[in-house]
Amino acid sequence: MNKKLSLFLAALILLISSCSDGRTKTETSVVESKESPSINPERESKEQTATESLKPLSEVREQIIRGDYKQIDELITQVNSYTSKDTVQMTAGQRLSFPQPSKEILVDFLKSINLDSLKDNKEFEKKYSFDSAPKGYKPDSNECPDGLTLSLRENASEFALSIDNRFLVDADIGCAESMTIYYLSVEREKLLLNSLDYAG
Repeated sequence: MNKKLSLFLAALILLISSCSDGRTKTETSVVESKESPSINPERESKEQTATESLKPLSEVREQIIRGDYKQIDELITQVNSYTSKDTVQMTAGQRLSFPQPSKEILVDFLKSINLDSLKDNKEFEKKYSFDSAPKGYKPDSNECPDGLTLSLRENASEFALSIDNRFLVDADIGCAESMTIYYLSVEREKLLLNSLDYAG
């Protein structure tokens, strides 16, 4: 009888030990799985491309932060040259809907750019007041703030700088918006205007 009891207890101990080992292995496997997330090569490649594309812009931004505004002066010269040759010739009244930002606004905006936010969100925006609207409309209001938005283009080597001019039409209609878009690239630490477009 004692022999049978001993065999039964030995078998029971072996069974409990086996279950415990299985649970430990399962728990270890789960922990290892949590600690070793899968790597997405495509996502890493896109992030690396975005980081590399922002490097030239970062160098221009550093120049401006140091007080070297030559890039801004040259960009304004390029814009003026482009608009003087543009086939879309606007009247003085029409141009009130599409104001060009001042040198001071461009300097402030480029200094303010958060490169991490630009990389993560593909755009960076800041509000301004251009104090410009078509005749008969109030140029600026809290409901319709103006602003600049810098966006990363899909080809990653070009940026779009949108100048958003907003004004209040009336309480029912709300805000109207017109937009001037600079398509820019950076080569040899220089801002280049590739093209310019209007919307709104």
